[in-house]
Amino acid sequence: AILGGSEEIMADLGVRQAMKYFPTGARL
Repeated sequence: AILGGSEEIMADLGVRQAMKYFPTGARL
């Protein structure tokens, strides 16, 4: 989150959480 926006931070956390559950090669 470069801009530091709350929505961007939440989105970044969401992506990292998803990466924990889904394999790295399963990116869309």
